[in-house]
Amino acid sequence: VGGSNHLQPVAFARQAGVKLTHVPYRGGGPMITAMLGGEVDMIIGSLPTVIQYAKTGQANVVAIGSPERLPQLPDVPTIGSAVPGYVAQSW
Repeated sequence: VGGSNHLQPVAFARQAGVKLTHVPYRGGGPMITAMLGGEVDMIIGSLPTVIQYAKTGQANVVAIGSPERLPQLPDVPTIGSAVPGYVAQSW
């Protein structure tokens, strides 16, 4: 709670005008497992956590949080193209 995987969806929900339910997990592994198993409908995760599942077709990446498209997923639009001004990046 309070990390980027929690605060970025909160910011997204506010800017997009949608309601999301926060489901805390102890790291990216359990979060991915929950998504792949249908326990949750969506996640907002980091590129290293989700890219292998996107490349194998196990997960559908609908948008990225960076201001520009990524070379690793060139066909995936930015969230900012649907929710103007939204950017989610980790450091």
